[in-house]
Amino acid sequence: MYFPVSWPKYLSVGQGGKSRLKIIACNRYRMLFAVLTETTLSIWHCKPCVEIVCYQRCHSSVASVGTNELAEWRQDSSMIAITTSEGYVLLYQLEQDVRGDDGLHLYEYQQTKTNQGDSNEVVPALRLSLKANFSYKAKITSLTCIHDELLVALEDGRLEMITWEPTSDVQKSIHLCEIPFSVDLHVTGSQLKSRGVHAVDIVYSPFLEGFAVILSDGRAALVTMTQPDDSTKDSLPLGWNARGVWAPMIDQATCIAVNNKYRLLAFGTEM
Repeated sequence: MYFPVSWPKYLSVGQGGKSRLKIIACNRYRMLFAVLTETTLSIWHCKPCVEIVCYQRCHSSVASVGTNELAEWRQDSSMIAITTSEGYVLLYQLEQDVRGDDGLHLYEYQQTKTNQGDSNEVVPALRLSLKANFSYKAKITSLTCIHDELLVALEDGRLEMITWEPTSDVQKSIHLCEIPFSVDLHVTGSQLKSRGVHAVDIVYSPFLEGFAVILSDGRAALVTMTQPDDSTKDSLPLGWNARGVWAPMIDQATCIAVNNKYRLLAFGTEM
């Protein structure tokens, strides 16, 4: 249970104020968060809460690849992935604006007698640049970061794995119907009968060695991913051994939450 503390703070999204707010995503270390609108991507510092940089997409880019939809951080916060309404994944590089030995700072904490704290706390000056883009022939429903790769779920049932550092055109792909599902790992799994089923939401958990998934028919599962032998790794669609375990008594799932500390999965359902 969460309790509100003090009064809420209202933040102006700056250049993105004229476009619709799509998503707010915090990075792994809870130091930065991304604010995504239909046409802008801005990076904010948490404490103090200030906007660091804002990337405004031009009209020609929005017209050709669509408006922004989803956002996902890389684990080391050096990159962020954005999906668009026309089935594109845009990879942005986030790096410090360095023009000296220590780099540029937007804000530097000043310690006073009434405000004790770390005098070395600073807000770095950052810059965003578009590094790569990937085009798909279907609507993107969800995406999640898996180590140094990005798993993209498509409306046609495919799961695409791309690298954050694209060095070749080789992409790994698998259809949900190719993954065996069972009630537990000790029972032989069976594949999905309908190829019309797709992933609505996916969330990866390194401690559970897989990702939680909600399907379009309302069912939910945990898809485990284990490292194969070197001899068979190249022959597997995603480069991993994938197997699904159904969440019992769930047929109207709508959302997922993962608690890595206690190795728990929480599924929200319709009434």
